[in-house]
Amino acid sequence: MKTMQLILHLPAVSYFLLSPVCVRHHVSLPGITLDDAVERAVNECIAKGILADFLRRNKAEAMSISIFEYNEAEEKEKIRKAEYKVGYDAGIADAKTQDVQAYIADSIEEGLSEETISSKLIKIFHLPLEEAHNQLMKHKKQ
Repeated sequence: MKTMQLILHLPAVSYFLLSPVCVRHHVSLPGITLDDAVERAVNECIAKGILADFLRRNKAEAMSISIFEYNEAEEKEKIRKAEYKVGYDAGIADAKTQDVQAYIADSIEEGLSEETISSKLIKIFHLPLEEAHNQLMKHKKQ
């Protein structure tokens, strides 16, 4: 705990921790652009004495870096969400295939004909006729 308190007293660490929080807060306000949000965050750090001299001297550069990093973080989050969705969709597809295969096995065990099984696959799992046929063939190969 004492280490964290010491770290928070270091100006660079305080800026690093405070700036993104401030930017996120300001950019969520109506009518505030990312540029305005970053400028407000930098001004807040200056007002709080966090790297004040450095930020006054290098305000434009600090703002450019903050904007770049914020955009990069936002893009990484979009990519992460898209990759999650792809993985999620693949998992759902795999689960559906397993369910279909289990249904086919149970139906064969009950003595249902391939035609009946295909018909039920179409009705229950909403498979196109060709996919129902492919699933049956896949099951036969196992």
